[in-house]
Amino acid sequence: MKFRTSFFHKGLALNLLRRCWPVWLAYLAVMIFEFPMNIYGNMQSWRGPLPDLAEMLTNSILNSACSAAEISFFVCIVVVMAVFGYLYNMRTCGMINAFPVRRETVFCTFALTGLVPVLLADCLAALLTVILIGNAAPAWTIGQWLSMAVMSNVAFYGFGVFCAMLTGSLFILPLVYLVLNFTAVVVEECLHALLGVFLYGYARPKGTISWLSPGNAVFRDIHVRYVYDRTGIGATAYSIENASALITYCVFGVVFLLLALLLYRKRRMEAAGDTVAIPVLKPVFKYCMAFGTALVLAGFVTSGQSLHSRTAALLACAMLLLGAFIGYFTAEMLMQKTVHVFTSRWKGLIITWGILLVFSAFCEADLIGYEKRLPSAEEVESVSVGAYGMSELREAQNIADAVAIHRDIIAHKDEQEKKLDSSYATTINYEYHLKNGRTLRRTYRLASGEQERQEKGDLWQMQELLNRPEAILDRVREENGGLTPESIDRASVYTRVYDERTRYETEKDLVLTAEQARDLYLNGILPDMEEGRIGRMKFFEKDDRLSDTSISLELSAAEENFLGGGTSPVPARRFYSPYFSVDLDSVHTIAWLKENAGLEVMPYTRPSYEDDMMIAAPAYTGVG
Repeated sequence: MKFRTSFFHKGLALNLLRRCWPVWLAYLAVMIFEFPMNIYGNMQSWRGPLPDLAEMLTNSILNSACSAAEISFFVCIVVVMAVFGYLYNMRTCGMINAFPVRRETVFCTFALTGLVPVLLADCLAALLTVILIGNAAPAWTIGQWLSMAVMSNVAFYGFGVFCAMLTGSLFILPLVYLVLNFTAVVVEECLHALLGVFLYGYARPKGTISWLSPGNAVFRDIHVRYVYDRTGIGATAYSIENASALITYCVFGVVFLLLALLLYRKRRMEAAGDTVAIPVLKPVFKYCMAFGTALVLAGFVTSGQSLHSRTAALLACAMLLLGAFIGYFTAEMLMQKTVHVFTSRWKGLIITWGILLVFSAFCEADLIGYEKRLPSAEEVESVSVGAYGMSELREAQNIADAVAIHRDIIAHKDEQEKKLDSSYATTINYEYHLKNGRTLRRTYRLASGEQERQEKGDLWQMQELLNRPEAILDRVREENGGLTPESIDRASVYTRVYDERTRYETEKDLVLTAEQARDLYLNGILPDMEEGRIGRMKFFEKDDRLSDTSISLELSAAEENFLGGGTSPVPARRFYSPYFSVDLDSVHTIAWLKENAGLEVMPYTRPSYEDDMMIAAPAYTGVG
């Protein structure tokens, strides 16, 4: 008689359900409270117009879907610890494996019995929501909630089971799960911080590996997006940003379950209690701890610190060595289960230190020529330069001048880094678009103090470049959705008034109609921008061209957005309000304001802070 191979054992499943039912019941209670009861409570307390009820419920349900994914991150590891907890006790592990049941059957039984109740709880919560709110909310929103809850549970549960196969310690399991869920984003951030210290001009690449950290994606990247429409139809669009990432994580969750099965088949059951359950992974764990701790400590200490040049590099190098020491011997203590690990095993640490020192010296000496790599003007199709906003330059002379300024910045590396220790700084970004299709990006922090303004140094030259007509026009249009006269709804002209007696600054405003605003733009602001007289970038506090007048244009630019769940696109509009300081040489704008609004633009003068303090608080004369 042929025996059928079974991958599920009913007796083991029932035993597991009897032991662990409080875990699943607690999850069901949390889901009911978070979803149906929360949504129903919002619906009952609604006092607004009835047509807006569906909009409010849509927002609430989608926010609850994001919360369900976050809850899943914690719940799944708790379920895994409850279901596979027998692996971490020698006696229980031996008893389970003494049963005449194949290892594949045991694994599949426990894995499925742990996951299915979680998914059933999601379905029950969604069903109860349908019963409570009926047709008050679009059906696709509840479907999206259920899909996100199910996918996140499969993703985190599968990854949690995989982590459970790597260790024999119930205490280490949640730590492994937490660390591996955020490893990619932490390593990326720390590595960028270190390279920013070692390499002058280092710019973060546009690509990112943060998507390899599911925990980061759930808590930071997946959220509800809202766009409001003021076109008169009152349309509102809601969607969940980056929700499609859960599909990828769900697939990987299944893959991790299969990998966990392969590890379970070869797992030594006597590894119960060991920090690392798989012998071949012990050196991997140790060196990952050493390099990881070194990178995190050095990246954390150097990120945002004000040191520069060799001092910062030496600090980063010292933190790398200290972090490696801490991580290396912490791993040894965990694996050996003793603190007496310092008398031997130094060989691996010395090798680790050597690798870190070579890496530091290699970067600081710039052996690959990263810092001095600069394209010639003839190779450049266009270059985007800027600080608070980017300007794309295409004119040959502007490109040549941008490259020349960049060459000066590189040549003044030591001088700039010394100034930064005692001066304010402005971050300048370069992005070259080369004719061969490649791009080159660099970022610099340039001194922006009064001395730099007087000496007309690198930042001054950059300011002059960014205040050329091409740069101004591109920056203004790019930052405001492609500014056109037709998109202008109205304008406000503000006049600052400083009262010498009260020492208070007030502001008077004059509202212009759409027709007046468009005429002001076409015959005042635009001609001044084309001559480089308005819309300037200002990196220094002192400016002799300041006036008491500024202008704010109110714009609207059409943008199409999509509701989630495969529905039709909903039209929406994003609004912009470009702001222009009217300098004393903005001749066209000043003339328009005088002729059409009767406004006289005057220089703006105000006593210094020290003068204010002297008047507000007279010096003590000693008279009682």
